[in-house]
Parts: sequence; C-alpha cells; structure tokens
Amino acid sequence: MPNEDVELAQMLLRLKANAHQGMPWTREEKIALERCFGKGGVVNILAACCVLSSGRPKNCPKSLRILREAIGRRDASTYAELLIYEALIAVETRQLAPFYEATLSFIEQTLTRRTINLDNTIVLLGNLVRAGESRALALLRSLARDKNADVRENASFVLRGIPASTSLDAP
Repeated sequence: MPNEDVELAQMLLRLKANAHQGMPWTREEKIALERCFGKGGVVNILAACCVLSSGRPKNCPKSLRILREAIGRRDASTYAELLIYEALIAVETRQLAPFYEATLSFIEQTLTRRTINLDNTIVLLGNLVRAGESRALALLRSLARDKNADVRENASFVLRGIPASTSLDAP
C-alpha cells in the first residue's frame, strides 16, 4: 500500500474510533473522507466502511454502492473482508435487500475460505434470517453444526435469538 494510502487508512480508522466515542467529525475530516471515496482499492472500501459502521450518515447511499461493488468483485483482501462485515452489520437489513444475492454469495465465499473470524458473519446471517432470507437460515444452521466449537456456540446463540414467528424452511 502506498504511503499516502497508509496515512489515509490511519486517518479513517481514527475517524471511525472518534465516531464510536461520539466525537463529531471536523469539516476538514469530512473533506478528506470524500477524497477517500474517489481513491479506489482498499482506501475506498475503508472509507465506505468507516461511514457505514459509524452511522454518519446512516445507510449512506454512496458507501452502500461502494460496498456492493466490493462484494460483487469477490477479491477483497482479508482486512477489507473484515471491514465489510463490520459495515454490513451496521446497515439496516432492508437497505441490503437489493444485493442479498451478492451478500449471500460473499458470505458463502467467506465460509469456504475461513480466513477471518466469523463473529460478524454470524451476526449478519442472523440479521438476514430476521429479514426473511431462508438461504441465510440454512447457512446459520450449518454453522451451528460446525467443527469449530466457538463458531458452533456463536451460531447457536444467534439461532436462539431468532423469533419463533420467523417461519423459514431451509432449502
């Protein structure tokens, strides 16, 4: 990653941390964030994830578009993959509806590769199940039978939190 991109990534992580502490972004920081949206690559994804996970603004259309494109490319680095999940769980599930298929394919790819911690993936699957997505339920149920005890425990916990009124049949 070029030096300028490293500096931008550090700034974005600082912005995200500040947002989570309730600190407002300055005008200069907002301008720098906008500049990051045009960068492409991991900086672009990091900027979108920073905005979405911070909820500033909530469900930002530009950030959602960037995330949708990153998910569709299926070539996210491990770091970008983690950021994408962090952002996706912060987005209202109905905002994800236009790209459920791409999101579920991205999740399936994650479950095949197993290069990241699956906690946010499991939370996202739970959110999708609550939104009525039966494929997500099948994936979550399979994780509840995973060979990894932590994955099994987390998936089972999320499944227990699914309201009984959610009537989905796994394919």
